[in-house]
Amino acid sequence: MPPAVLSHLSTPANTPTGSIGSVEYWVSPTGSDTADGSNATPFRTIARAVETIPDVIRAGHEHTITLMAGDWNEQLAVQNKVIQGKLTVQGATADRYAHTIRDAYTINVQGHYVIQNIHSSKTVPGVHFRYTMSGPRMEVFNCSGTGEVAEVPFSSGNQGVLADYGSAVIVENSQFDYKDYGLRSNYGSTVVSRDNTGTGNTHGVGARFGGRVAVYGTMPNGYDGTAAFASGGIVSHGTGGVVGVQRYNPFLDKEDTLGLVDQVSFQGQGNKTPVKKWVTRAATTRQGPAGSGGGTIPDGSKLRIYFQMATATTCPLSINVQAVWVPTGFSGNRFERSLIVPTISQTAAATPTPHILAQLGSGATPLSLTHTGANGIFYIDFAPNGGSLNGAYGLDIEISNMRHEDAPIMLGAEVVA
Repeated sequence: MPPAVLSHLSTPANTPTGSIGSVEYWVSPTGSDTADGSNATPFRTIARAVETIPDVIRAGHEHTITLMAGDWNEQLAVQNKVIQGKLTVQGATADRYAHTIRDAYTINVQGHYVIQNIHSSKTVPGVHFRYTMSGPRMEVFNCSGTGEVAEVPFSSGNQGVLADYGSAVIVENSQFDYKDYGLRSNYGSTVVSRDNTGTGNTHGVGARFGGRVAVYGTMPNGYDGTAAFASGGIVSHGTGGVVGVQRYNPFLDKEDTLGLVDQVSFQGQGNKTPVKKWVTRAATTRQGPAGSGGGTIPDGSKLRIYFQMATATTCPLSINVQAVWVPTGFSGNRFERSLIVPTISQTAAATPTPHILAQLGSGATPLSLTHTGANGIFYIDFAPNGGSLNGAYGLDIEISNMRHEDAPIMLGAEVVA
């Protein structure tokens, strides 16, 4: 480097500071910023305590700022820190309303940073706890945010916790009321929500621009939707697992599943038990070896669609099948809908008893469900009354899990006698 640059970097003002051990500072409305920040002689302002945070908190060191009971019309702003150990800013007791700040803004903080037992009373539209380019373990525990001005209680940008630009935040046991979003994740960020609450929000949680919110336990409510997502955002609830669909499974040795596997769509809003839907709508859905044509289901034969459980836990499924086909010798469509609710285990050998709740259309029963016992594989048989003409049939199959987000994997399909 040029001498001028080296000289600049070597000056004390540009040398990063590092922790020399664990330390705790205290802040009180009756303290003094000229004090030493001890419990006996605390600082007066949050900003003065933040000044004590070194640029690098080394591994094994904990830096703690504790707020005594009081109300600070002040922002908790922490930025440009590397935390190899742990940084905590907390209220002195579990009563979060006893330690009130205006809001908190964290930017470019890398490592483990916890905010807990604190209430944000911001009285203008904005974000109570905002994170930008910060992670991988930012935590908000036992915090809350209220206080928007009455004339714009649900204005855009009015949020409890916002994770932005690649941030990763865990929010737990906190409450956010009367927001545009209680919790929100943007631009590739991740928010993990556990046992949070809130009322009067437009949206309880939201994910946009590639952000993700994973919810476990209770979540803030929203009158316009508990969860909202757009622009590639994802909101998941429950166990959080997502399983894709395979094109081909050598174990089952199916020759061609193109017609059933190529089209996959997701339904539902994420805040409820999600639905995976496998769709085939083409009038010439093909079965049999690729390139050989075919597709007809002869009268007396059936289309068998295989699935495999993705979780080892016994799991009740709601299987909604809508079938449309043109019987051989007829020109018009026939339609039938069945709703089956079996309980399936990944390992149980017993065949589940399907409860067919609704059967509409042709009058015949073209659907059955069988469990093979091994590897949690089950299949649905579609036996069109009168067969089908030149492959002119389509199935919509929705599988909604009662306890898990893990949808069964679709393995393949074949026509059997």
